Amino acid sequence: MRQGTYNEIDLGSLIRYVQEPQEINYLSLFGGIYYRIADAFNLIAGVEYKNATVGISYDINASNLFPASRARGGLEISIIYIVDKSVKTYNKKVPCPIL
Repeated sequence: MRQGTYNEIDLGSLIRYVQEPQEINYLSLFGGIYYRIADAFNLIAGVEYKNATVGISYDINASNLFPASRARGGLEISIIYIVDKSVKTYNKKVPCPIL
């Protein structure tokens, strides 16, 4: 990733175990580890159920800030819900004036 003069390179992998492959009851578990070059390790775990994903991750500091942080990082929790766009929730017509 790059933003202005700053760069970030992440290396890692996730593994997913699909418990229930049927779309109506889809369920999977995932986990993995990433390394942000010269900065931190990131441990990740989560579960996907139907259109929802809940994940937890933890950064372990590996940079020159190690003495100050004592490898303590940050805990993050994420919740994602994907709305099924194939289902129409409304049928609204936009009026178009004739000129």
